[in-house]
Amino acid sequence: MNKVHIFLTVALIIAALGCSGGKKAAGDGVYVGQPVSEFISIFQKQYKVESGVISLEGDDYPTYDVFENEELLFQIEIHSDRPEIVYRIWIYSPKIKTDKMIGIGSTYGEMKSKYQISGVSEEIRLNVWVEGLSATFSMSVDYQPNIDWGRLNKETMPESATIQAIMLWNDDVLLTTDKRLIARNIDKSVDAEVFTAESFMEDTESTSIDTEYAIRLADKTVLNQYSSYHGTLDENSEFGADVIIANTTVRDFVFFMLSDENRWEPEKPVNLETGAYYQLAELTPEKPFVTDELEGWQRGFSYVDEDNVRRFFSIEFDDNGAAYLLEFKAIGWTEENCRVPDGVDELISAIVNAFQNQDETVLNRLLHPDFGVVFYTMPGTMPNVFLTDKISFTDIPPGYTRMPTDVVITDYEIRYEQLPEFDCESGWSKSAGIYCYFSEATETRRIANLMTEYMEISWEAHETKIIDNLETKNHYTITVVSAEPPERMDIGISLEFTITLIDGKWYLTIVDIRGYCGA
Repeated sequence: MNKVHIFLTVALIIAALGCSGGKKAAGDGVYVGQPVSEFISIFQKQYKVESGVISLEGDDYPTYDVFENEELLFQIEIHSDRPEIVYRIWIYSPKIKTDKMIGIGSTYGEMKSKYQISGVSEEIRLNVWVEGLSATFSMSVDYQPNIDWGRLNKETMPESATIQAIMLWNDDVLLTTDKRLIARNIDKSVDAEVFTAESFMEDTESTSIDTEYAIRLADKTVLNQYSSYHGTLDENSEFGADVIIANTTVRDFVFFMLSDENRWEPEKPVNLETGAYYQLAELTPEKPFVTDELEGWQRGFSYVDEDNVRRFFSIEFDDNGAAYLLEFKAIGWTEENCRVPDGVDELISAIVNAFQNQDETVLNRLLHPDFGVVFYTMPGTMPNVFLTDKISFTDIPPGYTRMPTDVVITDYEIRYEQLPEFDCESGWSKSAGIYCYFSEATETRRIANLMTEYMEISWEAHETKIIDNLETKNHYTITVVSAEPPERMDIGISLEFTITLIDGKWYLTIVDIRGYCGA
């Protein structure tokens, strides 16, 4: 049987512990934050300690490697900015066990019987965390054809999955010389620094961000410290997510997408002419904002600081894959287009209500006289576009027998965030509600090109003009997830439409009735 080896991510494992601390008691072992000289003096009495390297995401980092009879037990990772301090500890030998006798080679089933599983992450690699132990376990999973590898979580992970490596990232765990992982004896009555890998990085690489700006970045593992958050988090995404945390409350927070590469050159302001994807009247320290990492998209945000100055930032990544903030100048973005335009909420609500009430009169009043409406359909195995000058609940696009009018909505709040996705087995990735996302393009031209290539469709001049003009406008795409399951999976499962800014006014331009899980 083939084996899929999934190794630990280089991304920082964050465990912000607050302000409490204590004097670090001397111990017969090694811990994160320990002076390297102390570690060496303890372990070289019993083991062979050599300089080495660890390869993470294609880069090499300095280590001290500890051997017993030529077997590598563990590595001590050293950060270049503070080489005198133990940064992280990587464990590879099955001889090293926790106090509950879990170690390399232990199965996920054994872990569940000894610990409460606190989380599973697959943002880059497959990692597991447990309650009561500041460690990250990377897993090796035997290939099984019936497993949905894109949706593994703590309930669906095979119990046969085995621990491949363990990483310690907090100073409250001691790796003893007799190869045990135990809680460190810390005197909490004496104030002292609490050391974590994440706090170390803040001290070295991110000081300017945390002190100069009112906003800082964190990994999604900090979310267990908050009761709720803004934004969107796709737990099943193959990509990661970043948490934007306000050090102090900021006003008029706006999240958007970037495309200009000249943000790297401060003397050349970035041209931002698009609207907001997500906006908040204020972002507070108590409730952070979460944003998924999206392939091919560059994310940014803006806020008004305490001096009433609007500031712009992009989320960038260094050579090691660590996220950081880059402030840039912006042009083409005014306070008027730095928020969802007036009237958009009302227009979306009117469209949703009109579909529910099958009110053709209202819907047709919301169409541009020169554009009409474009239907996305799926009469077979390939998407189609169907252009018409009006919406009718009796004159349905070819191949369909009804319109999506059976969507049940109990919450009419419009959420400006990434749209939910649908899976034919597990359903929607988000709960019922109205979701709205900004875009600068539609699928219309792409689908029309497919129809021309494979169906030999010839477009009239006025149809070509409509299709091409839609690709030069700003849009909001809306997905309405029903609070009740549909009678059929291929239509009526949701209401999906697009509104477009034409000549300074927003119009209904596209209705997507392709449905899901059909032919």
